[in-house]
Amino acid sequence: MTYADWVIYSSKGKIEPKKEAVSLDDKLSLIDSFLENKPKIPPVRQDQPKVDLSALNEFNKEEFMTETLAKIYLQQKKYKKALYAYQILSLKYPEKNGFFADQIKTIKQLQQNS
Repeated sequence: MTYADWVIYSSKGKIEPKKEAVSLDDKLSLIDSFLENKPKIPPVRQDQPKVDLSALNEFNKEEFMTETLAKIYLQQKKYKKALYAYQILSLKYPEKNGFFADQIKTIKQLQQNS
């Protein structure tokens, strides 16, 4: 049943799906004709220029910054990365700015002590 059929039937208060009878022989003949044609995807020609799809995708580190990643950086004693992560998070989530400011302060103290 198509969407239009459903709208028409439902507006009348009754919903009756259309039944299309397709015999097993029709289905099998369709499969047989497909197998006889042996469709294939043509191989890429060597003279065709290759497109670098990675150049089309822009990667922004700030989009994937999470508290978990910042905590991992801190546990690994990668203080610069952890500091950067918490600075991004404080801009990304201003409602938790106080917590992130405390974390940044702690990281700066750890950097001075090490």
